[in-house]
Amino acid sequence: IGHDESRYEDPYTFHRSRFLTPEGNLNDDDIRYIYGFGRRICPGRSLAAASLWIAIAPILAVFQI
Repeated sequence: IGHDESRYEDPYTFHRSRFLTPEGNLNDDDIRYIYGFGRRICPGRSLAAASLWIAIAPILAVFQI
């Protein structure tokens, strides 16, 4: 799906505008297919989300926000 020429022009080049709304917010519709659908959905999707949080939280902890 991510390299489908009927869905994306120049599918092998990254364009952030594919994943953002005109206001600059994340477009949820394009994110859902990354981990698959139905019976073939990635069993590690929850692990991936937790791993990202574990990796990013210590980095953000050193900044004064």
